[in-house]
Amino acid sequence: MIVDAIPGAVNHNGGRIKFGPTFAEASAGKPDNFLYITTGDAQNPSLAQDKSSLAGKILRVTDIGKPAPGNPFNNLVYSYGHRNPQGLAWDNQGRLWATEHGPQAFDEVNLIGPPAGGGKNYGWPIIQGDQKQEGMVSPVIQSGEDVTWAPAGAVFLDGSIFFGGLRGESLFEYKIADKSLKRFGSR
Repeated sequence: MIVDAIPGAVNHNGGRIKFGPTFAEASAGKPDNFLYITTGDAQNPSLAQDKSSLAGKILRVTDIGKPAPGNPFNNLVYSYGHRNPQGLAWDNQGRLWATEHGPQAFDEVNLIGPPAGGGKNYGWPIIQGDQKQEGMVSPVIQSGEDVTWAPAGAVFLDGSIFFGGLRGESLFEYKIADKSLKRFGSR
C-alpha cells in the first residue's frame, strides 16, 4: 500500500494516479517522477478546504507513499480546494493541468503549476466557475452554469490539452496558445 486514509463515498472520489514525467530542465519548472493522486471531496465539500484531510486534493508522494520533497504543507497535499479532479496531464513546459467535475455544471480545466505551483487553493466549495476570491485560483476554462462536460482523463499533445467528456460522449481540445475550446462528437 502506498497511501491510505483517503476519505471515500459513493461519489466524488477522484481516483486518478500518474507519475510526473521527467523532463530535462523544462523551462517552466522541473517536473519530477513523483506519484500524483487525485482525490474528490467524498461528498463532504468542507474537506476540500481542510489541508489536514486528503479529500478534495491533488496529492504528491514518493514511490513509497511519503510526502514528496518540497510539498507545500509538509504532508501529502500538493493542491487543495478541489471537488472531484479527474484527469492529469503535463504540457511540454512541465506544467501540470487537471480536469475536474463541477456540481451539475461548472466543470473545470485547471493549471495546477507552475506558475500556480503547489500549495494553491482551487476554491471548492467557496468559488466555482469564473468566480474570484483572493487566495484562490479560478479555472483556466470552465463549462458554465448550463453545460456539463463531466471531464474524464487528460492528455497533452501538440500544444493542446485533450479530455474526454462523459456527458455527451465527446472529446474536447483546449488549445493553450489561443485559448480556444473545440468539441468533437456529441450525443
